[in-house]
Amino acid sequence: MLEEWINAFVGFIWGKPMLILLVGGGIFFTLYGKFTPFRYMGHSLKLLTGRIDDGSGHGDLSHRKALAAALSGTLGLGNIAGVAWRSVRVAQARYFGCG
Repeated sequence: MLEEWINAFVGFIWGKPMLILLVGGGIFFTLYGKFTPFRYMGHSLKLLTGRIDDGSGHGDLSHRKALAAALSGTLGLGNIAGVAWRSVRVAQARYFGCG
């Protein structure tokens, strides 16, 4: 009984309400931020290709290396969290005999 209710609730939430929430939230924050991601796309590409870098900055990392470090840290943490989540789910399925 409880499992059926939970499955129905999860099926409802991960359907249209979640799609509306994600798309609506993205549109809201794009408008609220005055299209910041799109306004600065040209500047970010210039930084990435090195057209703005004049070599007089203080630091050891280029723009490209800083971007690579930030992305690798973000994606690596996501992979670690995903593996941990999956390990827990597999352990639960084996222990409770479901899944």
